[in-house]
Amino acid sequence: MIVRCLALLAVVLFHPSTMAARGDEPVPAEAAAGPDVARSLALLAASAEEYTRQRDCFSCHHQTLPVMALALAGAHGLETDSAAARAQSEFTIRHFADRKESLVKGEGVPGGPFSAGYALVGLAADNWPADETTAALVAYLTKRQQDDGSWKIGTHRPPLEDSDFAATALSLRGLDLYAPADGRDGAAERIAKARTWLLGQTAVTNEDMTFRLLGLKWAAAAEEEIQSAAAQLLAAQRDDGGWGQLSEMASDAYATGQALTALAQAGGIGADHAAYRNAVAWLLESQLADGSWLVTTRIRPIQVYFESGFPHEKSQFISISATSWATMALILSEGANP
Repeated sequence: MIVRCLALLAVVLFHPSTMAARGDEPVPAEAAAGPDVARSLALLAASAEEYTRQRDCFSCHHQTLPVMALALAGAHGLETDSAAARAQSEFTIRHFADRKESLVKGEGVPGGPFSAGYALVGLAADNWPADETTAALVAYLTKRQQDDGSWKIGTHRPPLEDSDFAATALSLRGLDLYAPADGRDGAAERIAKARTWLLGQTAVTNEDMTFRLLGLKWAAAAEEEIQSAAAQLLAAQRDDGGWGQLSEMASDAYATGQALTALAQAGGIGADHAAYRNAVAWLLESQLADGSWLVTTRIRPIQVYFESGFPHEKSQFISISATSWATMALILSEGANP
């Protein structure tokens, strides 16, 4: 099934100013953004499907991030299979539906608020309607917010799962997207408290800076506060055009893709900006022939190894995350890809 323009996505997830006007008819990915994006999208969809054949647990790397990339492609008028994204949403709902009683008590999510927030963001990208399961996830997040307004990371698996900024930004976004009508006032208060926390903290890693910027945008911070966060992230760009996960690490596709996506969606940095053009060039140069980007893992695995249909063996989870972010950055470049 061909995805037509998902207009609602621009409202619930992406910064509207980054969206160019499009016609009603979807165009082939090869024609609009080059074969680099087309190969990446196909690989993301296939691996996400394979993951659900072998596992029954929700993940941000195989559910939310590929869905975000597929949905953004649809929003930009590219041909993509809507069934692939919807299958991941159904998988996510099945995973959390059996945990509703635990969720309302603030329990039942192994990855903590980070995972719950990512689940809701991914569902919103696919335009999943609010239901009992999303309400339970919102209840979970309200239980888990700290007195200082933040949400804390649970397990530490850098770079994807290692930042209180990410946990806080994703959680406040989940509340904003799915808080029930009778709980909007309470959600607004919690979001304001989270915004205050984000403003008072110093971001150090690329993950911190990316999600501080996104979180401030999602929390409706003042424009000068958003631009200050964008400037910090922009200043971290390397001479080669990319970004690194840590100041002492080389540029990689995960850090570069997420930085570019955040700058475009929240920081107002367009594809004609020199920093964006340089980063796109770095991404195209480092992309592999199969459409993926390799990012080497730096964590000790905590689950039994299996092949998810994505290349790069023990580095497949961080690499599919990197490929999702990098693909979104290329889509947002709107023709920067030759």
